Amino acid sequence: MTESELIQDFDGESILLALSKGATLTADEIESIKFYLEYSKKQPKNKRSLEEIYLILTVLNKANNPELHYIVEQFLDFQDPIVAAFALEILVKKWGVYQDLHERLVKFALGMPWDREQDLRETTLECIKTIIQEETENFNEEILLRYKSLCEEILKDKTCTEDIRELALEMKSLF
Repeated sequence: MTESELIQDFDGESILLALSKGATLTADEIESIKFYLEYSKKQPKNKRSLEEIYLILTVLNKANNPELHYIVEQFLDFQDPIVAAFALEILVKKWGVYQDLHERLVKFALGMPWDREQDLRETTLECIKTIIQEETENFNEEILLRYKSLCEEILKDKTCTEDIRELALEMKSLF
């Protein structure tokens, strides 16, 4: 099959329907998702189909298989705030997979130049808040201190939205 045929062969809606009926992702479907992701990463930003990318994330979310975290983590690199935010929600809030994401979370929470509306920043703070709430007793002290100083940095940041400031205050109260 050519790249074009492989891309056209991906039928996310049918996969979602099967998942909603209790099916699990097949090895071929996982390979198809991985192929489409690699193909999309090679495309110029204006040529990517965000609709297809959202569909793949929706499929992965519905599949509810934390073992596929390595696929979802790649969506954090798309430099699209909604894509990255959705990927973070799947990884952190739904799957509880965040052990290797702390530095990236801090980076996103401080703000990214391509996150003009601060959607990713807000979602990241919500995810960090979830992590702090879930990991209070056996949390790495160094990471906890980093999140605490992150709150302070955000509260000093004059560019953040009121919602982000409120999240930072809520997080600060958890320490």
